[in-house]
Amino acid sequence: MNLPQLRIHLIACMEEIYPWIQHNLYTPFWRYYWNPERGGFLDCEAGSIELTPEHVTLIPGYYVFSTRAEKPFSQYYIHFNPPEPLQPIRRRIHRIPLREEWRERWEEFRRLLPEPGAAFRRAVIAESLLFEALLELPPENLTLAPSPDPRIVRARKAIAEHLGDPPDNGELAALAGLNRESFVRLFRRECGESPQQLSRRLRIEHGCKLLHYSNCSIEEIAERCGFSDRYHFTRVFSALMRCSPAVFRRLGESGYASRAENLPK
Repeated sequence: MNLPQLRIHLIACMEEIYPWIQHNLYTPFWRYYWNPERGGFLDCEAGSIELTPEHVTLIPGYYVFSTRAEKPFSQYYIHFNPPEPLQPIRRRIHRIPLREEWRERWEEFRRLLPEPGAAFRRAVIAESLLFEALLELPPENLTLAPSPDPRIVRARKAIAEHLGDPPDNGELAALAGLNRESFVRLFRRECGESPQQLSRRLRIEHGCKLLHYSNCSIEEIAERCGFSDRYHFTRVFSALMRCSPAVFRRLGESGYASRAENLPK
């Protein structure tokens, strides 16, 4: 059985973080935080949340929050995306009590950082900690939506595999073996959005990753995400992400000077 894959984009270990100033973060990826020292805070609709050594914090994608620090602290964090499509859930920050063995494994992760040959073991340690934290969430947070019609599965796969050269509805309908109007109606009923809405969202999410994890220019990112120019990319990006690509990149860079491990994307 082929199961959708969880995608990990970044694993980071940071020390002496101060200041930690990021206003109104709104990203498509989820975040895992564990702070072995006090000092960091999240501000969100639920109020102010201190990141403590006694808890792991999970923040879902598309959730607005800000960060700040009262004093320097260290942090382990992971950026990731769960598989699509998950059942719709109420987005909120999850606080999970830390197990002592989790602390020990993060300490091993840190000890292995100077060893180039230990990269795979570090990744396995971090991924195991992420999976164990996810298993502490309410079951409904890990429930996939019902499998859509196989014709729609083929169309979704084509959209995801051609972000730089997005297929139009006619091409997708032909792939599904339907006329254009029937295909669009079926796609919207199965996925809750139109084919082109899904295409734009996935392309913008890909742009978020490139802005956050690469040094590509905005012009290059626009091209790699299938937009005619940076102005078209900026207009669509700003509508979906509530800020321009340039501001999104600055928000992701602010507050950090750290050692991080970028995983294959």
